Amino acid sequence: MSTFRLCPACGSSKVTMEGLELDSSPAKCKSCAWTGTCNDLVLHEIDPERLYAIAFAVAQDYLRALAKIAAIPIGQAMTASGLIDGTEPEMLARLIRAAIGGAHKATLEEVAKIQGELQNAKPS
Repeated sequence: MSTFRLCPACGSSKVTMEGLELDSSPAKCKSCAWTGTCNDLVLHEIDPERLYAIAFAVAQDYLRALAKIAAIPIGQAMTASGLIDGTEPEMLARLIRAAIGGAHKATLEEVAKIQGELQNAKPS
């Protein structure tokens, strides 16, 4: 089982902890206005099989966020650089989708590499 620390106010796992995980160091939630201590966080155990479903959902949320937030700036960069003149909206949309998909894939691959490095660096 893997243990996660959750915000006691909203249940989010987006909490930052300034000290050890199980002490009275300050902690705060990035999803709501809660602040408290690491001792106040809710501990939740999750079956490793369930972690894959959670990771997939996070990856999908990240892809949606990329599409929502980055599509316009990517399109602007493509037209400003002369990659495409912007007069063909269907072609521009296709290139934007490709750029977002590539960024999504590259980011997830890098996260996997970093996680592997962190696992290999842990003492036995």
